[in-house]
Amino acid sequence: MKNTQNTSLSALASKRTAIALLLGGAMSLLAHPASVAESNPPLKVFILAGQSNMEGPAFVHTFDYIGDDPVTAPLLKEMLGPDGKPQVCDNVWISYLTGKPFGDVVPGEGFGKLTVGYGARGKPALPGPKIGPEFTFGIRMSKAIKEPILIIKRAWGNTQLAGAWRPPLAPPRTETAEAKALREARNAVLKAKAAADGKEFKPIEAPQIPSSGWCWTTMKFDEYIKKVLADPGKYHPEYDAKAGFEVAGVVWFQGYSDQGYENGIEYKGASNAGYHYMGSAEFFVEIGDAFANAMTRMIKWR
Repeated sequence: MKNTQNTSLSALASKRTAIALLLGGAMSLLAHPASVAESNPPLKVFILAGQSNMEGPAFVHTFDYIGDDPVTAPLLKEMLGPDGKPQVCDNVWISYLTGKPFGDVVPGEGFGKLTVGYGARGKPALPGPKIGPEFTFGIRMSKAIKEPILIIKRAWGNTQLAGAWRPPLAPPRTETAEAKALREARNAVLKAKAAADGKEFKPIEAPQIPSSGWCWTTMKFDEYIKKVLADPGKYHPEYDAKAGFEVAGVVWFQGYSDQGYENGIEYKGASNAGYHYMGSAEFFVEIGDAFANAMTRMIKWR
């Protein structure tokens, strides 16, 4: 994270690092260590997950404005190659699953060298005009550890920790007191109306709420990660089977959706800086950079 007293978005990005959950260090359940001594380091895997802020709403065509701020101008130089075009990272590859089991964007996966276009997509397998935190996260991590890196990004917009992302091991969900009171009040009105009309009263029943969300049940979040890690060579050509891989860290980027969710009392959304931070590329490249700086320190501490 940057230490700056500047009141621009750079300061906001540094403060907002707290809205992400960062887990540094190897995850033993998903680690695939080498069985013999190896000369190459294991492939470093980072999992990026979250809501629409992690999908990425920042347009690439707004990059030039980053250079107008003296605080972020150096970051822009790192984002661009000698030809002035966005960096294409040879050492960092990304697998990106997006789309939903309902709606206009059919679920799908895109993967390749990390560059721009891995933000929110209209067609999951094709590059788009946007980025999320992954772009500068990968650039910074590549410079920090100087080893092959694979980013596995899984993000779905307008989802909630209390709903779509509710993990299978969370306590069973129940109807909230407010929802129950509203349902019973409506049933009282419907019962009176049915009696006045001489009709049979059919009460509104309590909803059947699944214990875990569709990000796990329908999209099978954990199974997709295992699918990628079952064939790392497909997703990073520098993968050395003898060296194996190491899931070195996880980043979760929270959004605003939980604030208005029926069970939002369980999880508080921390995004209060405007819808998608006004789609500012400056913010999203800085937050990605801040995530990487924090992750680098966590890895060194372990």
